[in-house]
Amino acid sequence: MIGRWKIVLVGAACALGPGRIAGQKPPPLLNPAESKRPRLSSTADTNDWEAYFDYGVSRLRGDPRGAERAFYWASRLEPSRSEPLYGRWVAYWMRFPGWFEEYVEERPRALESPNIIQVDSLYQRALFRNPLTPRTLHILLYDQLPGRWGRDPLTLAVLDYGAGKFDGAAAGFGKLVRDDPVKHYRVRYWQALCFTATQRYDSAAAEVGALLEELRRRDEKRLAYWYESKELLEYSLGLLQLARGNRAAARAALQQALLENLAFYPAHAALGDVALGAGDRASGLSEYAQAVELGGDDVGVRHRYAQVLAQAGRHDEAELQLRKVIELEPLFAPPYYTLGTVLEARGLPEQARAAYSDYVQRAPSLAPLIPRARARMAELSGVKADSGGAAPRDR
Repeated sequence: MIGRWKIVLVGAACALGPGRIAGQKPPPLLNPAESKRPRLSSTADTNDWEAYFDYGVSRLRGDPRGAERAFYWASRLEPSRSEPLYGRWVAYWMRFPGWFEEYVEERPRALESPNIIQVDSLYQRALFRNPLTPRTLHILLYDQLPGRWGRDPLTLAVLDYGAGKFDGAAAGFGKLVRDDPVKHYRVRYWQALCFTATQRYDSAAAEVGALLEELRRRDEKRLAYWYESKELLEYSLGLLQLARGNRAAARAALQQALLENLAFYPAHAALGDVALGAGDRASGLSEYAQAVELGGDDVGVRHRYAQVLAQAGRHDEAELQLRKVIELEPLFAPPYYTLGTVLEARGLPEQARAAYSDYVQRAPSLAPLIPRARARMAELSGVKADSGGAAPRDR
């Protein structure tokens, strides 16, 4: 779907572009060990992923390496969000526009490079978290390529989208589809992104549904890249139907995503939410267990599974999952609060109080659960004093 929207006016020597030298291999991502935490302004909340994300966006043009570091830290503070992972993907290509040009042109030495595969895994993980996340930063990648922007309808719609003018972009993409639905069927995907950004979920679902119908008619497995595969589109449709409140349609789309790829764990997690919303806790737990088995490194999904286990009264199992989440990402604040509730339920007030304290230390200052965590800490301090520290244990 991502096409060359700029007219390249340079010769072969200039076409190599910055960051690419003939015979070289694509460079790797920044090493996390070398990703020093950026210093934010004195008024910034250094526990808030959005503070680092916004800083990263502000640095993309002038200091993409610094932006990549900021997005890395944002992704650690809130690993369940798509935006920081997408930001890291954009920042990498901002550092190496010449390689991005080869990537867009689908040249094998770029697409088959292990380093590029690693870079693309960031995009994959972002879309697993939210397949309809805004792609407005794409415009920066194309803007740095040689040449100038055209004035054709597709380019104008793309520029509107990149500027956050979603209504204008949707109108432009829509006219292209109406004028030639066969030629421009892929544009429906970007029109759906516009509608999602403006919370027009009915319209977005209609566009994704029409796109899937056309793909089936053509018997195509994907649009252009892996991240526009049918399972991801079915997953997108399922989430849109959930946003519309249509559980039956959401379930059907998510089940279709699994027919396309049974190992597609985000669909299992979403089906778990559909089941839980319908009051079917057993099916919800089963789907989440499957999602964790297939995508165990996704700490957001694993944390949600732990929450469902806790709600079901399976506190021992919930604690095991929470300990694993914290091992995978110790900066992620919400699991500490959940752990506090689980340890309280297990009759372990001292450990629960420590977990709540860990949450307060890591959570953004305006996090709504901080007052409750502090109240529980104070209450548990009283429990400790009254009981002489002899808390009951269930193990």
